Amino acid sequence: MLALTSCGDQHKAQLLVKDFLDENLEENDCCYDRFSKLTPTAMIDFNRVKSMREEMSKLPYVKKNINYNDGAFPDTLMYLRATYELTSHDGNKQKVTQTFYLDKALTRVVAFKEN
Repeated sequence: MLALTSCGDQHKAQLLVKDFLDENLEENDCCYDRFSKLTPTAMIDFNRVKSMREEMSKLPYVKKNINYNDGAFPDTLMYLRATYELTSHDGNKQKVTQTFYLDKALTRVVAFKEN
């Protein structure tokens, strides 16, 4: 069953993603371009979450051993796509688009992937 999301939820989800990236990007300056609409999905299972986490830990600009504050795995996740520009300490710029999967209460990022 799909649930409607409010403007408050959209804002809360965007802040959660920004905080997550602030905490987990290696020495990069991050400038946000846009966010997609917050949307529910029941199509992501725990094995897919594990796979996404492993893939993302290999990215050079993401810290290793991210703490996802794991709790019970929700039956429905919320997702939000973010596009942002990274500037490394040596001035190189890189545009990144990723999808972030959040718990329904919008308290934690469960996983994310590159688009």
